[in-house]
Amino acid sequence: MRDQIFISYSHADSDYQLRLRTHLSIFERSGSVKYWSDTQLRTGDQWRNEIENNLEKTAVAILLVSADFLDSDFIRSNELPPLLDAWEKEGVYILPVIVKPCSFSHVTELSRFQAVNDPEYTVAEMNDAERERTWKNLAEIAYRRLLEYQEKHPEPPVSDFEQGRPSSSSFIDLSDLIDIHIEVEEESQEPEKRHEPDAEAYGQEDDLLFYYIHDLLEDPSRLQSYYVYTYEHIDILSFLPSAIDFLSAYGGCPALIHQVEELFRQNGWEGDGEIRLMWFPPFLRIGVEDTWGTLAWFVKQSNNGTSFIASPAAIPYLTLPNPQILTPDADGYYTAQIAEVRRKINPQYRCFKLRGLLDQVSGYKEDETHWLLYHAGDFQDPSVNDWVRFKVKTVCGLRDFPDIQNTRNIYLYSLEILP
Repeated sequence: MRDQIFISYSHADSDYQLRLRTHLSIFERSGSVKYWSDTQLRTGDQWRNEIENNLEKTAVAILLVSADFLDSDFIRSNELPPLLDAWEKEGVYILPVIVKPCSFSHVTELSRFQAVNDPEYTVAEMNDAERERTWKNLAEIAYRRLLEYQEKHPEPPVSDFEQGRPSSSSFIDLSDLIDIHIEVEEESQEPEKRHEPDAEAYGQEDDLLFYYIHDLLEDPSRLQSYYVYTYEHIDILSFLPSAIDFLSAYGGCPALIHQVEELFRQNGWEGDGEIRLMWFPPFLRIGVEDTWGTLAWFVKQSNNGTSFIASPAAIPYLTLPNPQILTPDADGYYTAQIAEVRRKINPQYRCFKLRGLLDQVSGYKEDETHWLLYHAGDFQDPSVNDWVRFKVKTVCGLRDFPDIQNTRNIYLYSLEILP
């Protein structure tokens, strides 16, 4: 029976599905809704079978669409085909929400479905209030569609004979055993390198660690969007496990830790001290509420006692170090990350805050920020946390606006979004 909501998303967009799940949980706790996403997989589950089983139970599918979603071979090959087939044959509802700028309108099999939000105004570009309202509306729409589907497809009554009859699952057919044997043999022969942890070394209580590390191994570039803080007074390190020791069961972790080291070096770390893990419980209000909490990377520099913390979410009671000064390459191009999209602006323009300051200024003012400014349509619009490469035409003097102060507008010759 189809009686649940399925969330299909790329792991690059994990934060979005977590927030959506928070809004759906209101209906789940009342017993009105069952929903499923792959974060509910437990360590040791046969994940591919589990996903297939839940697709067969789906009455409403929510698609969190982004360039990463559209680029995912797994989604394109394993999740979308059964969902589109169920839509065509059984009337399953498909609800796309565009979380980041992407070419959704050019994907014929998806663009036939009306998106929950305007594809030209994505969730990533919304302010906090708009984003929360979008998740609220989406959760309510999904709930209503689930009820509609159940009304149109009521569960057939069970006869007395069927109630007393053992289920077919009580009897094991020899062919089932052969299928299982073949599946195990085929999986064991796959040449693809796997990053899953040893199930014997990590039990179900380590699910958060599993997903956190698995996501980073799948896309290490997301480390570049982490917030890096410095702090002077972390002296007892016994509670902070060594990253290399704790994660040794995960293939690929030494290379991942090397990338963490590079991130710290970019922010002033001199290279001494051991990389460790730090956990922030959810009551500290770091990241998305109603989750397991937030895992961060940590290192304490031995020569002067400075600690560096890299967190996927902002830590409200720590101050970011001095802004990074951005310098051009030999060809005059800057590479930087987008930190914010300015909303209170004439719709004919686009305005994006850089994570860092250009080196073309002498005597930076406290709280100064630099913003890329151009006419709508001149370049492809980036999203928050995107990395961009650009060539500068003009850097303006400091200006104040009603919503932001101490800003400089940067006009461009060129702008490209890096993969």
